[in-house]
Amino acid sequence: MVCIRDHVGKITVAAAVALGVYLYRNRRIRFPKSNLIFGDEDEQQEEQLSNSLHSGGHFATGAQKLLISSGYNAELVRARHAAHNIVKDLPPIPELSYTPSAKYHEATKEEVLNPLIDDSDCILVPGAYFGDEGKGKTVDAIARHPAVKVVARVNSGENAGHTVFGDNGHKYDFHLCPSGLLTPGKVNVIGPECVMDPVSFMEREISQLTATSVAYLDRLFVGNVHLVCPHHKLLDLIKSWESPNSSTLQGMGPVHASKASRSGLRLDHLFNDRAEALKRLEQDMRVYYGALKDLGVGEEELLAKAKANNKIQKHVLGFIEAKDKGNYVLSLFDRYVVNNDEFPR
Repeated sequence: MVCIRDHVGKITVAAAVALGVYLYRNRRIRFPKSNLIFGDEDEQQEEQLSNSLHSGGHFATGAQKLLISSGYNAELVRARHAAHNIVKDLPPIPELSYTPSAKYHEATKEEVLNPLIDDSDCILVPGAYFGDEGKGKTVDAIARHPAVKVVARVNSGENAGHTVFGDNGHKYDFHLCPSGLLTPGKVNVIGPECVMDPVSFMEREISQLTATSVAYLDRLFVGNVHLVCPHHKLLDLIKSWESPNSSTLQGMGPVHASKASRSGLRLDHLFNDRAEALKRLEQDMRVYYGALKDLGVGEEELLAKAKANNKIQKHVLGFIEAKDKGNYVLSLFDRYVVNNDEFPR
């Protein structure tokens, strides 16, 4: 094997890439194809795996997903064994045979976080990778500082996810709700640049708060968000027709397209002229009908495809079946938002 080294004698990434290309091109190793994508939050990965891992003709669930004999796991294990058999007799790389000398030190909040908060008027916690960086837990830690008064989610929607444990020991899975929501005395804001499916928001998030008697109405406020409608989620499905697991099917791309083109609905449209809201909604749905026509499928076939995917929610299925889709959506939002005292204002 030829190793490509840099001027300090360390093996470069190019060597690893070259080895991989050589093995693949010479069919020394083959990797199973997968529709799984890298980059979604952990709960979305679970949903994708439940669609991809099969056992006995059924979706693998619970402990079945951990079995090496189950569906994609078995393919992955075979591929890794094949890779190991190819490289196991290669001589070790000297630069990788070292004894670590550095020590890992876990700093306390008082040492690192609190001075940062004391010196700042505003702290931004972004994600610089593909998710799962611990943003939610970081925001939760920051929010507990007495100097922090407001915690805000400033963009995007429910494709993100963060897990926080409350003082009651309960595990909360939030998507749009800021992590500081569990800390009394803090103002939590979902900003106007966010996008929201009110049905998902109430059923997936607010329901957790009401079930555990968290007093959220005096500390959670929602801005004039752009609304994720059922047709946005279906556009995701249509655009990933051959590989539905390549999308979270939360309508993020389509709704941001509506937002960027200043079409569709914002939250304030639900509280103003209904005829205008219906007009805006029906204009935005033209993209949905056009996508169906372009794909060459009808709603009957779409409904069958949607029912077969456990990421498609009940109200989205109802949209496909509805004759008057515009009024179906507005009536849905009336029930979950306008006439719902549990929806934050």
